[in-house]
Amino acid sequence: DAYGQAALLSPLPAQRRSSYALDFASHGTPAAHGAVRGFDRTSYNGANASARPGVDVSDVAGVFGGWTASDIVAPPASVARLVYDLFGASGPRLLARRYVDEMIPGARDAAGGGQSDWARG
Repeated sequence: DAYGQAALLSPLPAQRRSSYALDFASHGTPAAHGAVRGFDRTSYNGANASARPGVDVSDVAGVFGGWTASDIVAPPASVARLVYDLFGASGPRLLARRYVDEMIPGARDAAGGGQSDWARG
């Protein structure tokens, strides 16, 4: 709780940081943070994957685990900007090129470090 994930944006210029609309929500429910309604249709949670719309989990506390991508609530433009600032080819960057390169799938590694070829920016 004491660690603010937004601090990771500090290498960016102040004007760039101020353009973000990110909520790193480590507690509460998605609905409490203004997220769109979310529906679970996963069979491992006892749902029917083909049933629509599924079980509404927007008011379920515990969805936000902190330290994962599951705790970001933001408009699409802010998420796109964050991805570009992480992986983009130019401008201010949050990750050094060598870390981005480690995440790109190689000939022997189908998943890379969890990213796909789109990360080349």
